[in-house]
Amino acid sequence: MKVLILTARYGMGHISASNSIKQDIIKYNSDAEVKIIDFYNYTFSSLSRYFYDAFSFILKHATKLYGKFYSENDKPGSKYGPVTRILANSAQILVAEEDPDIIISTFPIISQAISLCKKKYGINTPLITCITDISSHYEWISENTDKYLVPCVDSKYELISKGVRSERLSVYGIPVSDVFKKLHSKQVDIMQNEKKLIKIGNYRKRKELLIMGGGLGMLPENESFYKKLNSVTDLHTTIVTGSNRKIYNQLNRKYENIDVLGYTDKISELMENADCVVTKPGGITVFEAIYSLTPVISFDTILPNELNNINFIEDGNFGISLHTSAEKNIDRIIKFINDVEKRENIKKSMIRFVSSLDQEYFKDFLYDIKTINEIDEHRKEVEKIL
Repeated sequence: MKVLILTARYGMGHISASNSIKQDIIKYNSDAEVKIIDFYNYTFSSLSRYFYDAFSFILKHATKLYGKFYSENDKPGSKYGPVTRILANSAQILVAEEDPDIIISTFPIISQAISLCKKKYGINTPLITCITDISSHYEWISENTDKYLVPCVDSKYELISKGVRSERLSVYGIPVSDVFKKLHSKQVDIMQNEKKLIKIGNYRKRKELLIMGGGLGMLPENESFYKKLNSVTDLHTTIVTGSNRKIYNQLNRKYENIDVLGYTDKISELMENADCVVTKPGGITVFEAIYSLTPVISFDTILPNELNNINFIEDGNFGISLHTSAEKNIDRIIKFINDVEKRENIKKSMIRFVSSLDQEYFKDFLYDIKTINEIDEHRKEVEKIL
């Protein structure tokens, strides 16, 4: 079995989700050949980095413009713009080269492009779309997607209300690396034995705060925020700055109670040791925190997709959000991190949520896709008769 996972480097979330899906497929289908392809790089070659740089610039400096574009495009209808059409033509070449049994997309425009490719060239390769935000945005919906992996039950029912048939939807969650799933099992074991064992993490004198700003390192720039954190008694803070060298250089080795990291592959360890995480509310990060049983404090945001993620955090009792600047919320952060009972209730909510997910979807997914296609063929025959 050969699987192509098509993705894009608009932030690191789509790549991370792709790698996690690959892990899941191989776990249940050890003979599978799984290839992850940056489809923008494949299609546009030397131009792709300009697409990605422009996207990063917009997120940092023109968030209102991005938000307006996102909201205005949340409506039904054809989304086959010039980029989508070019990607569709490229997909026809890629499918001829690779001859995959399954195509999985972790980026909405790529799903649209593969759907168009299937329609235009008569390609029958099943398409699975994995939604990587708490979203039912119309951009994710394409007529030739055979299966949607959705983040939560609410997204499932919202997609049904937008015309997607229920048999095409599986509540898989946003994919996280296997290391977080193993950490989840470990943390659940600790929670289940808490009556027998004293949880040192809850009662230790010094609290551990983790702060992350995503791959772009979108963090508070005001020095007063970090000065106040450093002055809090019995608190140690670790800050992950990603690609934000300015913040890294500004803070590194400056404060005795703050450690600063750039890019790191130790996020699971950092979350395991943290009493809570203050973060940009990206979908992947929120789900990594949920699997880690690490209560979330979300930075304020105006991005529509991240606002959906904040609603998910609050409605699911996975943490709290800061609706004003971080500098104005030091007291609230400290109160939260010291509220042992509240954090324990949040962890219980996280356990219940993870247990509700179809985490073993890829165990039987080929049979699932085959069944869906048989249902569609039967429906078409009935429609012909009628």
